[in-house]
Amino acid sequence: MSLSEQVAKKASKGDIFQSFEGHTIDALLILRDYVLKNKKVLDNFSKNFKIDFDVLINLMFLSVYLHDIGKLTIEFQQKIKQGEKCGSVSHAFFGIPFVNSNLPDDLDNLLKLLVLSHHTQLYNRIYKDANLKRKVRYLNTDIECWTNLAEDIYSKYFDSLFCINYVPTYVYKEYLSKLEYNAAILKAIDESKQKQRRTGKDIRTKAIYSLCLSILKHCDQKASKNFDDMNLTQGIYGPLLESSKDFLDLINYDQKNIFTINENKILGISENGENISPYEFQSDLAKIECSAIISAPCGRGKTEGALLAALNIIKYQNKNKLIFALPTQITSNAMFERLKKIFGKNNVGLYHGMSRYHHYEVDDIKEENDVKNLIFDEKVFEKPVTITTIDHLIYSLVHGYRQADFALGNILNSVIIFDEIHYYENYTLRYILESLKIFKDLNIPYIAMSGTLPSFIVDELNKIQEHVFIEDKEGMDLTPFIIRRNSELIFEAVDKIKENYCDHKNQIIIVNTIARAKKLYKILLDKGIPKNNLYLLHSQLTFNDRTFKEKEIGSLKKNKQRPWILVSTQAIEISVDISCDIMHTELAPVDALGQRGGRLNRGGRNHENEHFMYVYLPENHKPYYFDNDEEDFVEKTNSVIEEMPMSYKIFKQWCDRIYADLKLQPQNLEIEFRRCILFGKSPKEIRYSEEKGNIVEVRDIKDITIDVIPERYWFQIKNEPWQIGKYKVKIPKWWYAKYGKDGWFYLSESNNDKEYIICALPYSNEFGFDTENIIEEKENCIFC
Repeated sequence: MSLSEQVAKKASKGDIFQSFEGHTIDALLILRDYVLKNKKVLDNFSKNFKIDFDVLINLMFLSVYLHDIGKLTIEFQQKIKQGEKCGSVSHAFFGIPFVNSNLPDDLDNLLKLLVLSHHTQLYNRIYKDANLKRKVRYLNTDIECWTNLAEDIYSKYFDSLFCINYVPTYVYKEYLSKLEYNAAILKAIDESKQKQRRTGKDIRTKAIYSLCLSILKHCDQKASKNFDDMNLTQGIYGPLLESSKDFLDLINYDQKNIFTINENKILGISENGENISPYEFQSDLAKIECSAIISAPCGRGKTEGALLAALNIIKYQNKNKLIFALPTQITSNAMFERLKKIFGKNNVGLYHGMSRYHHYEVDDIKEENDVKNLIFDEKVFEKPVTITTIDHLIYSLVHGYRQADFALGNILNSVIIFDEIHYYENYTLRYILESLKIFKDLNIPYIAMSGTLPSFIVDELNKIQEHVFIEDKEGMDLTPFIIRRNSELIFEAVDKIKENYCDHKNQIIIVNTIARAKKLYKILLDKGIPKNNLYLLHSQLTFNDRTFKEKEIGSLKKNKQRPWILVSTQAIEISVDISCDIMHTELAPVDALGQRGGRLNRGGRNHENEHFMYVYLPENHKPYYFDNDEEDFVEKTNSVIEEMPMSYKIFKQWCDRIYADLKLQPQNLEIEFRRCILFGKSPKEIRYSEEKGNIVEVRDIKDITIDVIPERYWFQIKNEPWQIGKYKVKIPKWWYAKYGKDGWFYLSESNNDKEYIICALPYSNEFGFDTENIIEEKENCIFC
């Protein structure tokens, strides 16, 4: 049997195969196209990490060329042709004896590790617990033939692109003649691990490995996808991409086509149809070439300014991706819709724990496999632009999920924008600062921005490296509203709220817990506020219901409805483009008040004695302060804020007074990053789940939550397991522990054989769970 008859891929239906040679050449064609379109990007990487450009491309070429060499065994060929699973004859594992080259010793070792990990992630016990055969029978003639063909393949496809200074070498290992040699391969892997630890424990090794891994996996997966998607008849096919420019352009974008954008497209058009002119600080941002800090009030175009800055950095530093890191899933969804209009729907990705359902609802993608492939690409930052949460970005540095090293390879050539960097609690902020140190060492430029940026954060950032600091000086002096203080609880102000409503004032009311938001909403209904003009927003809703609410609230700006009242928790604080005439808010830390003020007379230059923020004392200081916390920033804010016309310059001064003595102790991110240079802990050791960390815990979660499904939805979705996730709601675990015995919770099984907790408490898409007269809610609920 000839080499061309050995197969690497089988279509999901029928006896349709792609040959080993065909699949590998397709993957190499994708690599060639990628290098052609990203030559400047790869050259910049080479200079940053002091590796010769040709040597880097040689390593990439060899990794793609040899990645499937382990499929040339009798056992693998038998299994794939019969449509059986091939896990027990893992080609990544059994290929290791034949992954050899004349590369320098450290890079040859890296080549072995790239092939070993192209279907999994390197960690300390890789393959040690796998259920593998003790030996396989190699097709030695075919292996030697393919090894010796490398220069011919190079001459045919790569001759003008780089110099092939290094080639595969055929070596028959002595241990392969033994009766069993699974253990010998494991020993060889251990030797590679020890060699890597002796010669490559530095960040440079991590960067070169991660970049090459990301490109190897990209080439392998996209070649496989092209084969899977083609409408082929029965048979064995060779290369399929030799004349498929359209497919290559689809998967390997040209950054110039994505990121060469007219300024007007970012800044937008005014209500009278004219192009919006940039503010001075935005014009300054459009010229920066390195990492920067932006201080500008809410509603003044920080996002647009950051985009202008990022595009210039991409051009100046030869990067090819943009990542927007945001605090919450809500803000990520809103930014996703916003950036699709600028960069194009197909060029923007979204990743967080519930993003798959956002695609179902918003992008009208119905096929589960299509969504699965899309989510995978977005999870590893394959799109030119990706919006994600800060948690996912940080976990990409430390094996926080199975494809973290793949993702990091893409992040290496990105510019990252951190939105509202001071929004995070101090615990998470410490992780962010440590991640910025790592990004600096990896030559990844970033932009940190905030509407309420105290000096201590600027100082902490400048300890990492020197930043360009851009401040919207004009915007900082504007006074869009007046603060008025109230010694009463917010519930005692409902008559005043109704009076404002009758005067046709649009109002936002922000309270610090879900329980109080629900209570106030009901009181306003009882006071006669029409339900169609009254809105309630909090996090204790299903994904479907919350998405609907977000759209409904977002439409208030467009349809000019008046009057309306929105009752919310801190879920409204950031990245929600909505503005009210009057705001009522419970006392919160000063920076949170500043963020809330961004929804009051948004974009206004002067309060005109009409726009007020009324600040009320809360019943307690939770969720911002618990008994074991070191400092009570709510109380500190109470002692600082005054009744006066407000500018963001004053907010910044108050922030500086309140946070002047704050000391941020280091977290463990840098330590774990160093431990995960190549091997290290597995994803399960780093992180329990999408929302819960283990060794690395990005959020300081004080209330334990569980997922439940409202009973009103359960019976219509229980046999549609792909739908179930978007009907889950997070509730405090103590609800279940205390009231489960009363029958409000029970377990039920779906047809996917998984059990789910069903909550029988009354639930509506308007209100969420109605616990009145059923559960006496605790006021330390930290949900928003």
